[in-house]
Amino acid sequence: MEEKMRDNSKLEKLMKIDSDLPSPEQERELIEELKQSQLILPVIIKQNPFGDIENLKVGDVISPDEQMGFDINFFTDENGNKAIPLFTSHEIMSDLGLESSTIVMYAADIANMLKEVDEKYNFIIINPLTELRIDLPILAFINLFEENYDAEELEEALNEILGLIAKHSIELEEKIALFVRSEYNFMKESSIDGIFTARMPLNASTEEDFNADLPFLNIILMDEGKKMLYLGDMVEEDQYDSIIAPGTEFELFDELDENTTVWKCGKQPFYEE
Repeated sequence: MEEKMRDNSKLEKLMKIDSDLPSPEQERELIEELKQSQLILPVIIKQNPFGDIENLKVGDVISPDEQMGFDINFFTDENGNKAIPLFTSHEIMSDLGLESSTIVMYAADIANMLKEVDEKYNFIIINPLTELRIDLPILAFINLFEENYDAEELEEALNEILGLIAKHSIELEEKIALFVRSEYNFMKESSIDGIFTARMPLNASTEEDFNADLPFLNIILMDEGKKMLYLGDMVEEDQYDSIIAPGTEFELFDELDENTTVWKCGKQPFYEE
């Protein structure tokens, strides 16, 4: 099946990393535009004597009800995480020098497909190796398309958090370390030239063993004078007790082992507005 791909120029504009912090409205607009998008999925075409899928051309668009005679052309990072690359345009893929058979699918159809596949993937990366990159855990990507997802509720909750950060952040009087554990090393995978920039408020803990069952640990070094929101006794023991403002930059400082990465907190433009 061949048809014109949906224009993703608005999505790419919203994805672009600017010096200005994205507002909650911009974040909501980005999510809604992503949900409406068509994305390019690199695939490995199966030899299928019962269908014509091996004759798909670059740029062809496939619907989920058509015969799925392909395997996803994923890649595996050094820690064994399986990532699915997606692209917003053939030009971006071409500029990176990446060659693969591709199909074009609506983002919602990709999410539905991922709910059904037996292969365990860890995350998707939209436009890898570019400034238009977005990383999402597979479950987070799928949840964007669930019926209970409410963009207005998300925006309201984010506005509330930003208000708390602006009003109640403390300035550190001494150096401390914060700890962020996760299913995959999103900070390293999303960094550009050794710099990770938090697009959203970053939850962290003052306790190294918090969420100890998660495999990846990011240690964040906070110097004297840096700011953060400390929730302390306001939260339960099984919750994060610290929040770092969106827009904060973290510089890669050290890698203690394949699962443990150390970062140093840098610029915090949130507090300069």
